[in-house]
Amino acid sequence: MRLLIVARAVNRLGAFSLSFLTVLTTTSFGASAAVAGYISAAFGLATIPSRLIGGRLADRLGPRRTIVIGLTGCAVAQLGLACANGLMTAACFAVLLGLVYEIYEPPSQAMIADVVAPSDHVRAYSLLNAALAVAGMGAGLLAAALGRWDLRWLFAVDALTCLLCALAVRLVLPADRPASTTRSGQPVAAAPWRDRSLLAMLAAGTLFAVVYLQIMTILPLSLELRGLQPADAGLLFTTSALAITAGQPLLRLRRVAELPAPAAFAGGYFLLALGLAGYAVAHTLVAHIAATLVWSVGDLLLVGRAYAIVAALAPAGAKARYLAVYGTSWGIGAIVAPITGTQLLQHAGPTGLWCVMSLACLLLAAVQPAWLRTANNHREHGEAPNRDQTAAPAAKELRPNAKAASVREPTGAARTLVRMRGVERQTIRREAVVAVLRQGGRVLVIRRGPQARLSGYWAPLSGTIEAGESQEEALVREVREEIGLEVAAGRKVWESTTEDAAFVLHWWTATVEGGELRLDPGEVSDARWVTAEEFGQLHPVFEGDQPFFQDVLPTL
Repeated sequence: MRLLIVARAVNRLGAFSLSFLTVLTTTSFGASAAVAGYISAAFGLATIPSRLIGGRLADRLGPRRTIVIGLTGCAVAQLGLACANGLMTAACFAVLLGLVYEIYEPPSQAMIADVVAPSDHVRAYSLLNAALAVAGMGAGLLAAALGRWDLRWLFAVDALTCLLCALAVRLVLPADRPASTTRSGQPVAAAPWRDRSLLAMLAAGTLFAVVYLQIMTILPLSLELRGLQPADAGLLFTTSALAITAGQPLLRLRRVAELPAPAAFAGGYFLLALGLAGYAVAHTLVAHIAATLVWSVGDLLLVGRAYAIVAALAPAGAKARYLAVYGTSWGIGAIVAPITGTQLLQHAGPTGLWCVMSLACLLLAAVQPAWLRTANNHREHGEAPNRDQTAAPAAKELRPNAKAASVREPTGAARTLVRMRGVERQTIRREAVVAVLRQGGRVLVIRRGPQARLSGYWAPLSGTIEAGESQEEALVREVREEIGLEVAAGRKVWESTTEDAAFVLHWWTATVEGGELRLDPGEVSDARWVTAEEFGQLHPVFEGDQPFFQDVLPTL
């Protein structure tokens, strides 16, 4: 994860050319201000499908390939802008840049969700946000230096940083495992645009993006109307970046880390509203700096948590698509923010602008926490988010935190009667094996890798029984594929079902007979031999595994 964040920071260090796109088209190609505005708007519109393309490619091709494709495309488009010899050519490359500009965002965000334990998602996304903010400060300094020579150099250097980032991702990050090669043989089906929980997050995220982009785009004009220098906005942006970076340790504090999502969102939006209200009454640079510090703390609480929630909403194999849909909020905001901001500034002045933005944050502080509490209540009552129910669960989608079942030996698929809305239906549950490998009073547990659902969780190795395969054969194959050991099946010692009753889990002992411990990096990120007490200290684990370690293991 750290390597990915560093690579993104390198890319952000060179991402200063976009701010000068309008200036380039007017000074180098003789375009009018209106035409330059249309070209910039076309770029902004193109970034919306760009994220959606990135999300779909990431779930189909894998995150590493998609990141490389997106960054390489950005490099090609920016070199085209640097070498363009006419306005029409420059406009075409500007639209192309928009179409590839956001491709790498969803896979990089999804990869963080895959390699980091869910309990650490907030901190991981906040760290990414801080790294990009710091790199943005360096980007401004580079832009100031290179822009004095020729604006085309800005796009050339930006293209170089994209290629360097793409090379680093290609060489350092683990290889992808396309969805078509999963053990189930079926791609994960998901319907993010029909997931009401995601759409609620998208609505809140869009309003947040509109507010946030007012700061990025309209603040210089607001400062000028206050009698300050527009360039002072750079100092305020630097102040915000430093505050977000310095505030990262706060996220590790127990009280902050364990803060419920509704409370964190309410507090974050309230601080954002307070800071923007400070802009409404500020007339000096010092007052603007103080207000910036306040809203930056709110930003610290909000950004990482929002992405963590969206990643948690996504089914296995669809994180990139969910994050892509949520990310379109920034594309929409980029179109709406300049229009609303300039109109408010013209008719209500800086005070009216920032008061309206502050009220929007107070609205979010009231609405989003209420929605989150409603969504949590739905989940507690077993109401799952809207998913495409035609998708067959993949082998690594097993979540064995379920009630134990009596040990029995079903043949074929296990059949069960489920009462749904008063109608009794017969459903077929798939079957899986769980490997109980013991060594000197310890059991081998693995930490799920980036390609597995609920990556980061510790559990005994498990996998689906394939068609025509016995439980013993599945046990031997799973252990060989995931950790490289050759084992002999022992005996079945326990049986449980997943919490959604989709799988019957058969727990088998096994004896290691050969091979070396070689982890499949996509499915397994770590492996340990632990006692029952040590397993209880691992985090996170599935609650349904505890009965095995507490009640069954001591009897073996």
